[in-house]
Amino acid sequence: MHALSSHAAVLEAGGELVTATPRQARALQAAFGRAAAKEGRAVWSTPRITPYRAWLGERVRVLDDRPQLLEPYAAERLWQQIVRDSEAGAGLMNVRAAAAEAARAWALAHEWQLPLQALAPTNPDEQAFYDWAREFRRRTAALGVLDGARLAALYAQHATPGGAAPIGFHGFAEQTPARAALCSALQRGGAVPQELTLTREPVAGTSLAPATAGAECEAIAGWLAAQLRREPAARLVVLLPELGTRAASLARLLDDRLAPELLTPGAADARAYAFGVEPALAEQAVVEAALGLIGLGAGEVELLALGRLLRSPYVPAGEGEAARRAQLDAALRAAGVSRLALHELPRQLRAMSPAQSEFALLLEAVRGALAGDRLRPPAVWADAFQRALRVARWPLGRALGPREYEAARALSEAVASLSALAPLLPTLSFAEARAELHALVAATPFGGDSSDPQVLVLEGLEDPALPCSGLWVAGLNADRFPGSAQPTPLLPLPLQRACAVPGSSPALMLAAARRALGGWRRAAPELVLSAPRQDDDGPLVRSALVPQAVEPPPSPPVPGRAAELRAAARLESWGDAAGLPALAGTHLQGGVKVLELQSRCPFRAGAELRLGAEPLATPQAGLSARLRGILAHEALKEFWSALDSHAALCALDEAGREQMAHAAVERARHQCRPPLPGTRLVALECEWLVAAIVALAALETRREPFVVQALEQKAELEVGGYTLNLRLDRVDRLADGSMVLLDYKTGSGRPRRWIGPRPDAMQLAAYALARAEPTCAVALALLPPAHTAFVGLAARAAVLPAVGALADARPTELRALAWPDLLTIWRRLAAGLAQQHAQGTAAVDPAPGACDHCPLPGLCRIGTVGTDEEDPRAGGEAGDD
Repeated sequence: MHALSSHAAVLEAGGELVTATPRQARALQAAFGRAAAKEGRAVWSTPRITPYRAWLGERVRVLDDRPQLLEPYAAERLWQQIVRDSEAGAGLMNVRAAAAEAARAWALAHEWQLPLQALAPTNPDEQAFYDWAREFRRRTAALGVLDGARLAALYAQHATPGGAAPIGFHGFAEQTPARAALCSALQRGGAVPQELTLTREPVAGTSLAPATAGAECEAIAGWLAAQLRREPAARLVVLLPELGTRAASLARLLDDRLAPELLTPGAADARAYAFGVEPALAEQAVVEAALGLIGLGAGEVELLALGRLLRSPYVPAGEGEAARRAQLDAALRAAGVSRLALHELPRQLRAMSPAQSEFALLLEAVRGALAGDRLRPPAVWADAFQRALRVARWPLGRALGPREYEAARALSEAVASLSALAPLLPTLSFAEARAELHALVAATPFGGDSSDPQVLVLEGLEDPALPCSGLWVAGLNADRFPGSAQPTPLLPLPLQRACAVPGSSPALMLAAARRALGGWRRAAPELVLSAPRQDDDGPLVRSALVPQAVEPPPSPPVPGRAAELRAAARLESWGDAAGLPALAGTHLQGGVKVLELQSRCPFRAGAELRLGAEPLATPQAGLSARLRGILAHEALKEFWSALDSHAALCALDEAGREQMAHAAVERARHQCRPPLPGTRLVALECEWLVAAIVALAALETRREPFVVQALEQKAELEVGGYTLNLRLDRVDRLADGSMVLLDYKTGSGRPRRWIGPRPDAMQLAAYALARAEPTCAVALALLPPAHTAFVGLAARAAVLPAVGALADARPTELRALAWPDLLTIWRRLAAGLAQQHAQGTAAVDPAPGACDHCPLPGLCRIGTVGTDEEDPRAGGEAGDD
C-alpha cells in the first residue's frame, strides 16, 4: 500500500477519491480491499471511490436547479440526427462516424474551454461543426436537458458550500481548464481537492529489444509466468499497442503458460489474466439470445438466426426439448429457404412430425407480449421487450456464471434506458425500437464481472495509473511513441494548439509521452520496456525516449505446458477403422451411394450411411444445390412424360421446346415439398432451368431415334451377396432394342476414373449392372446451359453426341475392352466395394480429390477442406435408398 499512501490519507480524513476511468476505480477498490484482508480485518467500510463522470452526475443531481441529464446514448443519437438533417451531412457516406467526431470536438471544446461562440470557421469542416454545435445547444435547451460534456462547468457554477473533506483526483494525465475551474469552486465551498499520483520511487526499468512482435509476446508470457511463480499474489499489467490484432495469439500463449489446467476436459474457465479491450455487450451469447427472442416479434426471421436461438442454452427447454429443437433446426435448414414468415411458423411447427408444440407456444407468447407493429413511445417498447423476455423465461436455460449474470443485468439496464430516447423519438414502430435497442447494445462496452485479475493486458501506451507489482510496456517503437498528432478537423488547429488540446501538435504528443513514461516508472517496482527490432515490412526504429536496450543474460527456453505434456506422454498405437458387419443378403442403406462413397473414402461411407452423419445445411438466398437438383429432376420428368420419344421432340421447333420446358418447370415448381418461395431469385433459378432443359433438348435432337422407356425407375442390384436399391433417372430404348441409361447432373463434375482400384463413376456402372436388358451406353447429362453435354461410355459410336465407342475412349485402359468385359469389371468392383462396406471397413483413406468437397472433415480430422458438397440428388444419388 506504499504506492497509495496519499490516497489512504484522503480516505482516512473522511474524503473520497475520484478516478479518471472506471477501471482505475475498480483497481483502487480491490487494492484497498486486499490491504484490509491482509491486516486480518473481517469487515471494513467500502472506501468511496467513484469514476469522474459518475461523480459529476451524482453532484449535479443534488443541485436545487438541476436540469434533466441526457443519457450518453441519447446524446449520441441526437448528434446523429443533427448531422443527418444538416446540409453538410447530406453528402456524407458515414453519418455515424461524423456524429462521433462532432461529439468528440464538442467534449474537447468544453473540457478545454474553447470559446465556441467566438469560433471563426476557416473551412467547410469547421463551418459544419459550428452549425452542428449551435443546433445541439438549441435542441438540448428546447428539451431542457444537459449532456455530460457540460456537467463540470454547471457544477462549478452552482456548487454549494460543503464540508472540508478532501477530494483526491487520481489518474488524470493533466488538469484541464474545466477541471481547474471545478477544483476552484470546490475550494470555495470548503473542500480540499488534491491531485494524487502513485508515490513509489521511480525505477529505471529494464529495456529489451526482441527480434519480432511474436518474440515480444513470447517474452511477455514467459515474464508473467516467472513473476507469478516468484510471487503468486502479484498484480501485473501489460501495455500492448494494437492489442486487437494480437489478442488471439497472445491469449494462446497465456493459456499455455498461465492456465495449463484448461487443457483438462471439463475444466472451469479460471484464467488469471484478462484483456482490457472491452467487447460490445452485443457480443455476449446470453445477450444474443435475448435479442433473438425479441426479434421473434418481426414479420420474418433469418433461418440462421432462428437456428442459433433454437440451440441457445439461455432459452429454457423441457425434457427432450433441446434435442427436438436441434432436429427442428436441421429440418428447417434442409428446406433450403433463408428466411421464414413468423406469423405462419407456429402452424407449421405443429404440423411437423413430431410436432414442435413447445417452441410454437414460446413463439406465440413472445409475439403476444410484443403485440404487433403499432407506434409506441420508447418507454412502452422497453416494457414490452422486458415482458417478452419474461414470458420466454430468459435466461433461465441454465445456471449463469458471474460474467453471464453481469451481461444479463447489463442488457436489462440497456432495455430500460430506451426510455431516455423519448425526448428525441416520441413514438417508434417495432422495427425502429428493435433497431434502436440493437444499436444501443452494440455501442455499450461490456467489461464483464468486477473481478480483480492478477494479470491485466491493456491496449495503448498511456499511463494506466494502476498500482501493480510489475509493468511491461511493449511496442515502444518511434512510430508509436510518441505517436503522430491527431487533432480534430472540426476545430481550428491554431486554437487547439494555443489552448494545448491533447494530440493537436507533435510537441504536445512528446510531452504526453514523457508524462506516460514518468507514470510507468512510478507504477511498479519492476518495469520492462520493449521494442521489437523488425516486423513484416522491415527493420523498426526504437523510440528515442526509451533507454538503449541491454542484452539480458541468456536464459534457458521455457517450454509450453502443452509441449511438456507431449514430451512426457507414453503413446501407443490404436486403430478402430471397422464397424459391425452387416448380415449377408440384406439391403445396404444408401443405394448406389454405398459404392460411390466407399470408393471415394471408406470413412465417409461409414460415417454417412451407417452412422447417419451429415452436416447442417446452409441456407442461401436462392435455391440450395439440393433443391436445385430436385427441381431439375422433377421438371425433366414432366418434360419427357409429355414427349416420350425422339420423334416427338424433333416435331417441335425451338419455340415449342421452350414452351414445353417452361410448362414442365412450372409444374415441377408447384409440386416441390416444401413449397418454394415466390422470390425473384427462385424465378431466376427457374429461368436458368428452362434454358438448361432447352439446351439439352437441342442436343438430343442430334441423337439416333429413341423412345423413353422409363423415368425415375426404381431397381435393385444384387452384388457381392448384398442388395442395393437404385433409381434410374431415365432409360431410353433404341431401334435395335438396346438401352441407353441417362443420369441428370446440375453440376459440372465429370468422372475421371471409370475402372481401377478407386473408380469415381460407380453410379453409372451400378445402373448398367441393374438392367436385365442389354445396354449400349451409360452417360451423365450435364445441365448447365453453357456446358450442356453427355459424358459417358458407349458400346458403339454415335449413340450419344460426343460419346465415342470404347475403342476410342480417352482413358487408354478402356480401349482394349469389349462392352461385356467392361460390365464384368464393373461387377467385380461393385462386389468388392459392397462387401467392404458391409463388413464395416471405414478407414480414413480418401481417393485423390475426395477431400475437396467432403462435408465431414471435422470427424476424420484429416485436414481443413471445403464443405460445398455438390448436390447428390443432381448427381443421380438422392433417389437411391
